Amino acid sequence: MGQLGAAALGAADEVDRLKCKVRPAFALAGLAVALNGKHDRLLSLRLIRTANRAYQALGAKGSNRLGIATPAVKASRTPGDIECRVPLKTKRWNDPVEPDDGYRLLVTRYRPRGVAKANEAWDEWQPKLGPSTKLHAAVYAEGHSPVPWPVYRKSYLAEQRANTDLIDSLAKRVAAGETITLLCSSACTRESRCHRSLLRELIEARLSDHAGAAADG
Repeated sequence: MGQLGAAALGAADEVDRLKCKVRPAFALAGLAVALNGKHDRLLSLRLIRTANRAYQALGAKGSNRLGIATPAVKASRTPGDIECRVPLKTKRWNDPVEPDDGYRLLVTRYRPRGVAKANEAWDEWQPKLGPSTKLHAAVYAEGHSPVPWPVYRKSYLAEQRANTDLIDSLAKRVAAGETITLLCSSACTRESRCHRSLLRELIEARLSDHAGAAADG
């Protein structure tokens, strides 16, 4: 992993522990993602997810000007204070709309019932980024126990291999600095057991590839 990767990993631990209050750590984390994105994907994803969690928890504001998929850094008025920003979020479609949501993408297999066109809280609906009708039924259909999460995860990731181009296009938009919020069903109260978290992983994996390519270029 090298000295830079080890230092970045320590920075990520510090960011986790202090919940992004030590913001210069993000400068090191972002640099590590850019330089290690292709050669150390696990480290890259760890840092990106750490930044994502801190960003969502703190509601940090700012914009990604770096053009790569990293915890972007931006100088602020206070010396030594760096503002963090990762433009990829997840929510339920009925969660409150926030100014920094950016492009709100609905990724459910079925359109929410009873929502008039004029009241849609999303900019676009991509049903193929949701689980297939068969997989959806395996989770939500009445009369049987839902499939275990590991089985669901494996099935969903396998299904999304057919959408590589679409996922890659989303990753490129995020890498260019656009904020995208992935919206799922109102019933999905636990993000870690919702396919939106899996979709975010897929996008982050492509972000890591783009970051590695940018570092090599």
